[in-house]
Amino acid sequence: MTSHPPVSLQLRETATPVSPLLFGHFIEFAENCIDGGICDPKSPASDEHGIRQDVLALAKNLRPTILRFPGGTFANIYHWMDGVGPMDARRRRKNLIWGGITDNRFGTAEFISYCRALGAEPMLCVNMASGTAQEAAEWVEYCNGEAGTHYADLRAAHGYPEPFRVRYWCIGNESYAEPDLGAQHDPDRYISDAWEFTKHMKLMDPTLKLIFVGNSEDPAWNRKILEALSPVCDYISFHHYSGEGSRGTYGPFLSLMEFRENLVSLISTVRDGSHRSVPFNPWYRFPRRAEDIRLAIDEWNIWNPMPSGDNNRYGLRTVYTWRDALWTACMMNTLLRHAQDIGIANLAQMVNVLSPIMTDGDRAYVQPTYHVLKLYRDHMEGMLMECTSDSPVIHTASGDVPMLDAAACRHPGGTLRLFLVSLSKEDPLMISLPEAFRLRECTLLQAPDFDAFNTPGRDVVSTTQGSVSGGDIILPPAAVCAAVLEDA
Repeated sequence: MTSHPPVSLQLRETATPVSPLLFGHFIEFAENCIDGGICDPKSPASDEHGIRQDVLALAKNLRPTILRFPGGTFANIYHWMDGVGPMDARRRRKNLIWGGITDNRFGTAEFISYCRALGAEPMLCVNMASGTAQEAAEWVEYCNGEAGTHYADLRAAHGYPEPFRVRYWCIGNESYAEPDLGAQHDPDRYISDAWEFTKHMKLMDPTLKLIFVGNSEDPAWNRKILEALSPVCDYISFHHYSGEGSRGTYGPFLSLMEFRENLVSLISTVRDGSHRSVPFNPWYRFPRRAEDIRLAIDEWNIWNPMPSGDNNRYGLRTVYTWRDALWTACMMNTLLRHAQDIGIANLAQMVNVLSPIMTDGDRAYVQPTYHVLKLYRDHMEGMLMECTSDSPVIHTASGDVPMLDAAACRHPGGTLRLFLVSLSKEDPLMISLPEAFRLRECTLLQAPDFDAFNTPGRDVVSTTQGSVSGGDIILPPAAVCAAVLEDA
């Protein structure tokens, strides 16, 4: 029995498609994400190219739709020519950002091959800090050029005669961050440099989709970027990491609620029609943007820094709990509810660093967040359904948190997919479905408690079929549910 009155849901059809690129991931030369995670020639699980097949199999199971590389902050020191051609000729460089040495065994071609193995679109981030616009354009030529030019022929000489056809290119990463390398933390400087990169790259390939740097904490930055770069801005990028801070167990959910409020403001800025009238000179010799500008949340995750040490220099090797998996489900609901405006989203990162997939010596295993990501990937597609509820709240010393988080979509097969997250530690909830729908099936993810976590060989997450009472859903405490509904 539940101690709360039944929670009623209101569902309404929309004409908003859910972008398939909301299931993106991100990999960077940070700690052992790539070197020692994705690529590890010393592991018996690796193939002849050094790619760990156990990690690849787990990544394939998530079916990511877009993969971002090589950073992140690391992009500020990345020179793509270091990572092409014969392995014994590739340049080893000190990793000025994350420490250690980058041997560039995993370079452009390896990244593209990895994307192809996953079925994911490649998304490359150019070096604005220590690179040049010409270098970026030459990378475009290497990736997308047809035979007959220097860098396209160089790609062919390296064993890849067919163009890679990389469409998504990030023009810098968090350029507003003054402590990072680069001089683009002044928005006017960023705009000036971004235009130069755009001209070089678009003249090389006018079909590129460009992602420019936005700042979720600085509305003035965003307005300047949109007003100046609107004619060529396909996406504006925002990053979000939630954490406990000093607010305890529900701190990450309070942080996510704040991001949701901020997101509404960001969307309003992007939708503002004032930047649509920015003139565009035809002498640029490439076409103006044709579609509406959308958001790219190309780094998102929950991040509670772990104790630092020799094996965890920046506290990035996070052990995720079931509480963090519940947060991940709430974040996926956030992306879905704003499907009209968010076109790309990338979980940061995919392996070992703030990640759902971990390696431990010769073993690979998954964290609780992995199961949530897979559940949403299996169900979240089609058309957005507006979903509201009269959820009870959880009272904390730092603020109130809704006990139920819900979102929905109309699946291409005609059924409705309903995503429910219970944040209660103790109380089950009765979810009353609208009379227009009947329940076909209900998949539940659960764990013993908020603090449960996985270790190699031990997975705390269970998958079961949910309970039904008179057509309503009984949602256990601390559970994630994906329900399939039919029209009554």
